[in-house]
Amino acid sequence: MHTLFTIARPLLARYTTAEECGQGNCNVIAELCDDSNFEFTAEMLHDVAADASFAGDAPAIDYSIIEDVQINFRFSIAVTFRICFFTELGHSDSPARFSIIAEEPSTETFRVEYGCGLLDEHGRFWYPRTDKHVGRYDMPPASNDQWAYFQSKRYGHGLSEFVRGQTR
Repeated sequence: MHTLFTIARPLLARYTTAEECGQGNCNVIAELCDDSNFEFTAEMLHDVAADASFAGDAPAIDYSIIEDVQINFRFSIAVTFRICFFTELGHSDSPARFSIIAEEPSTETFRVEYGCGLLDEHGRFWYPRTDKHVGRYDMPPASNDQWAYFQSKRYGHGLSEFVRGQTR
C-alpha cells in the first residue's frame, strides 16, 4: 500500500480543478495507467488480497483495469478497479478500491484504505460469474465492512512530531 500511496498522493496537490482532471477524470486515469510502477504495484496488491481471502488456491487474476477515479480536491482520491478472475465457472469480475484521505486538509497525515472483493452470504470472497452479463457485480460495496478483504493504514506525522509541535 505504501508504494501506491507515494505514487497517488502527489495527485492530490497536482489536480486542483475539474478542468485539470478532464472529463470523467480522464487525465488522472491516463496518468495512473501510464505509470507502470502504479499498475505493477496495484496488481501485486490485488494478488495478495485474493490469496489472503481463499483457504486454498485463489482463482487466477486475468487482468485489472481502472474503472473510475474520484477526487475531492486536496482532501481525497479514490481509485476503483475491476479485477477479472479466471474461475471454475468462467470469467468473473470483482471490485477493488484504493483511497487516500487526508485526516485534515491542513496536515500531512493520511488514511490509506484498500478493499477488494465482495462478501457472499457466508462471509467469503464472492466472485460471481458475470460473463453472461446478468448484472454488474464489480461495483464497490456501500461500506468498508462489506469488502471481502480490507486494510487501512495511517501515513504521516507520528506522535513524536505531534509532541514536538505542541511544545514549541
